[in-house]
Amino acid sequence: MTLLLVICMDSKYPKRAHKRDQNRHKLETSACILFSTVGHQHTTLSDIAEKAELHVQTLYRHFKNKEEITIAAANLVVYDCRLHFESAPASDSTFRKWQGWVSKTIPFLFEQGISQHKFNQWNSPYSLLNDRFLLFLNSGYENLLTEYLARDLKMNTDAQALPRLIASMLLSGNEMALKGSAKQIKTISATASTTEVILRKSDRVIDEIEKIAQSYYEKHKLALTEPS
Repeated sequence: MTLLLVICMDSKYPKRAHKRDQNRHKLETSACILFSTVGHQHTTLSDIAEKAELHVQTLYRHFKNKEEITIAAANLVVYDCRLHFESAPASDSTFRKWQGWVSKTIPFLFEQGISQHKFNQWNSPYSLLNDRFLLFLNSGYENLLTEYLARDLKMNTDAQALPRLIASMLLSGNEMALKGSAKQIKTISATASTTEVILRKSDRVIDEIEKIAQSYYEKHKLALTEPS
């Protein structure tokens, strides 16, 4: 009954529905940026509402708690990543698509302002997965990468594990590049040299994973064609 009432109200007041959708998108976008630059643990719901230039009560009209907006924010990033993959040239491999996505997001996040906490997180020996936002985000990334790698390799993910294994390697490689770069970076300011260090290391890691994956794939194909 409540849902029917909302649908009827939306059809009667389309501007109100549009405003509500806009506010939700603002909140999800603000959450994405803060979780990525400040860290999930150090971001409050009030911080998200303030960055979105909305009252915190508006946030609670859309999300019951931090967990809900965390999931929504992660889904939004993965959706944007999918759009990036779909708009890339058809001839690009999943490795090149992922490389392009990383090259786009790293400078953007530095422009938004990486906090000292986030930098310390990169520099710590502990996994970045102690961040709840990254748990949801990496899960979404893994599914997306697996889907596209399976297309490239013409494999069935239900029967063959290789696409998901490669996807996991790419995500671990991304973390490795961030940790390795953090040891070289002296400042967290948004400079071209700072992002260049990260992107250069990331490119090398992705290229290396691609070589390993290609070598494994060629051996796998050869094993399938050899007579038993």
